[in-house]
Formats: sequence, C-alpha cells, structure tokens
Amino acid sequence: MAITDPEIQLALVLRAIQFEQEHSIKCDLSLMMEVFNEVLWQNNRPLSLSCAVDNIFSINNQELILAFMQLNDVPSLNFAYEIN
Repeated sequence: MAITDPEIQLALVLRAIQFEQEHSIKCDLSLMMEVFNEVLWQNNRPLSLSCAVDNIFSINNQELILAFMQLNDVPSLNFAYEIN
C-alpha cells in the first residue's frame, strides 16, 4: 500500500491526533507519513489496507517516539521526558 493512499492518510491523521492528546506533543500528517515511510515501514511495507491500519494503531507511543528520533530531520520536539 502506498503511504499516499487516502485511507492510510486518514488512519495516520487519526493516530497523530491520538498521540497528541496522550502526550501534548505536536504531530501532523507529514511527520507521521515520514516516520512510517522511512523508519517503521522501510523494510516491511503492509500489502493491504487492513494490515496498514492495524499496524498504525498497534504501535505504542514509546515505539513511535523512538521511531521519530531515528528520522534525519526531526522537527524540534522535546521527547526527552518520554524516554527512560
């Protein structure tokens, strides 16, 4: 599935909103697309919409934060208090 698929983008927007509400850290569609495309799905892209949506919502916030930190050009986000 392409990261630009409208249904995938909707799932990413909803996951970004969930993340923001739980951590008060600003997260938008472009950041979610980048982290899933370049880190989380780099070697194992989902082949179906249901697998993609399941993957988007099954990743926990700690794993998501660690994935954000692997991006080359991360916006100035303060993740320090999240990582133990």
